[in-house]
Amino acid sequence: MKKIFIGLTVLAGFVTTMAFAQSADPNPSVLHAFQTDFKEATNVEWQERPDFAKVHFNFNGSQVEAFYQLDGQLIGTARTIVFDQLPLAAVKAIQTRFPEATYYNITEYSKDGELFYMLTVEHRSKKLSVRLSSTGELTVEKKTSL
Repeated sequence: MKKIFIGLTVLAGFVTTMAFAQSADPNPSVLHAFQTDFKEATNVEWQERPDFAKVHFNFNGSQVEAFYQLDGQLIGTARTIVFDQLPLAAVKAIQTRFPEATYYNITEYSKDGELFYMLTVEHRSKKLSVRLSSTGELTVEKKTSL
């Protein structure tokens, strides 16, 4: 019984590792789409999932992640940015709503033609996860005490 349990544990670990492992040879449809979309990408790392492919890379000085359906259709992208790279309307909205706060973990997301930002805001002993549109629409997604 003990040998069966150990064997199943090792097998489960192997399957999990393989399911989320980086792939040197991504799906050809995805690879072609990626090479078309991001010709100048460097330091490319692939991860294949059962339903999609994720690629992490450097592009124009930014760390970017792109997500593709297995037929090569781009699902969306995410890139880390700094506060000064937010659109002016977004900067005004966040500074008006949370003056004298600390802003970090800023990620720009692009999906289905929509561009939005997620960031962490520390304000008045609270840590907030905030969604922000490029036009300044702001939604607090999560709130925790510091």
